[in-house]
Amino acid sequence: MRKRLRWSLIVPAALLAFSASAQTRMAPPKAGDVAPIFKFHKRKPDPQPLPDPIKLQATTFFQTMKQGGPKVREAYDTLLRGSRIGERAENIEILVSKTDAAIQAYGTALEFDHYDTQIVLGRLCAADFLTWHATQPLQWRLVYYRPAEEWVLIDVRVSDVVEDLFE
Repeated sequence: MRKRLRWSLIVPAALLAFSASAQTRMAPPKAGDVAPIFKFHKRKPDPQPLPDPIKLQATTFFQTMKQGGPKVREAYDTLLRGSRIGERAENIEILVSKTDAAIQAYGTALEFDHYDTQIVLGRLCAADFLTWHATQPLQWRLVYYRPAEEWVLIDVRVSDVVEDLFE
């Protein structure tokens, strides 16, 4: 009786869990429904002008980074000044080490171009750039938030995947 009771509780519980998980499964999103979290999404770029403070900060960052070596850290120190990202030394270490690894793999940045801007309600801005290296370009996304008067950097992304730029 004890074994039968145990199975009589386990089987219905397993069936309930299976049916609940089947009900919560949703159809995969269609293109354009959801922006990928870790990848830049495909859409036609809109390089509308950046707000002046963002343009100045991004230009300074990429111009300094192009110099390579210890200038990479200086570029990040300047870019992240006043942001929550820059408050933690380990964040800067991670960004510098990953950028140094990218420079080792692809060479120093030769040039950079701003190619896309997305502004949401005048308070959130994603600025996308390409840096051109000896062997491959890199995509960059700098995300800013304007809670009051000044734009504050809230996210930095970099990717060596460039095929998602094409439709």
